[in-house]
Amino acid sequence: MPPGGLTYVNESTPGLSSLPASCDGLSSMSGRMPIVDASVQETNAWLKAIARELGGGEKQDAYAAARAVLQSLRDHLPPQAALTFAGELPLALRGALVENWQLGAPPLRNDPGHTFAEDVGARLGAFFVTDAEGAARAVLAVIDRKVPRSVLERTLDQLPPGMLPFGRA
Repeated sequence: MPPGGLTYVNESTPGLSSLPASCDGLSSMSGRMPIVDASVQETNAWLKAIARELGGGEKQDAYAAARAVLQSLRDHLPPQAALTFAGELPLALRGALVENWQLGAPPLRNDPGHTFAEDVGARLGAFFVTDAEGAARAVLAVIDRKVPRSVLERTLDQLPPGMLPFGRA
């Protein structure tokens, strides 16, 4: 047995050839990981689309806007709804949604007069160049195009009253 009781797996390990085909994409001779590469490409496509919606901003701005919107949605949804919604996102954006999440905390309720854009703005901070409402609209426009309608509608239906982004129905 190897030091520390670890078992090393390589191509000659019995049973390795019986792994599901989906595991094949994890490594290759070049050391690249096609599954991760595909996720990075999908994330970049989302960020480019958000940047276009922002009027040609940088991908860093698109990521900041996406992170703020996703975390605002997350904090106002029941955990199961947030996780179901997260499953529709590219891996890096899924990570942004769950970053620093206190899973056991109850969903936030909307304060009267408090808007979705204000919540997003508080998460963006003063350094962000686009107004919070514009940033939220940009991210939501891309989400609207890329997330299946049924999942999006079920997600939005679980937001507290008054927290629907921009009066969506």
